[in-house]
Amino acid sequence: LLFWTFAFARGSSEMAVYLSGGLASLAMSLAVLFWWPREGTTAWTDARSGLSLRQSLASISNPYILYRLLFIGALSVSGAVFFVLVSLIFEASPLRGPSDVALYIGMVAGWEVPFLLLLPRFTQRLARSTAMALAALVHAAHLALLPLLCDTPLIWALPLLAGGSGAVILTLPIAYYQDLVAGRPGTAAALLALQKLVVDSLTALIFAVGTALGGFETVALIGAAVALTGALCLYLADRQGWFAVRA
Repeated sequence: LLFWTFAFARGSSEMAVYLSGGLASLAMSLAVLFWWPREGTTAWTDARSGLSLRQSLASISNPYILYRLLFIGALSVSGAVFFVLVSLIFEASPLRGPSDVALYIGMVAGWEVPFLLLLPRFTQRLARSTAMALAALVHAAHLALLPLLCDTPLIWALPLLAGGSGAVILTLPIAYYQDLVAGRPGTAAALLALQKLVVDSLTALIFAVGTALGGFETVALIGAAVALTGALCLYLADRQGWFAVRA
């Protein structure tokens, strides 16, 4: 992403991103095709659950799992809304442009790395739901401040907030799901895909409602409110036993 900063500054077209991304995707697909271990050749054994498709779907629809999936999807929505808004907000600003977008997102990704390395030290002291709720609070604050600080030098301090909180929101859900459906790692991975469906659906709804009622600031505020609501609900579900009762 940082290289795109220099490319855009030198007049490169934004459409070049599609060519670059397409080539990278093709390379990754070929790597998986030729180097991914074949079934039966790995050092571990994949234990099958023995459940039919209908039984598997029924187990996911258990309120104890389903509510938590919805709550985590809601608290994660600020990240998706951010990626939708950041280029639009910067493009609408007289002081920003495509190179600033690439630099900003590159800084966010860069700050995620040290926080990912430090994350185990903090998660040992906090429950995963508490850590995700706190991260959602920080990321929601980042989202709400993004359109307000876009034209000021303070905008370049926000990637620190987004990178630190984003590292938590990106990594902890898979471990949370693995604990939620212990012994079924495939189900935990499937829950991540369903979480993305929840996030994308909420993001589209937030953007539609926000732009109808106001502008980018309204979208950011609604996204922050939804993320905070999801964080609070997850915290209460795990700490107080609210919303989600094991069937």
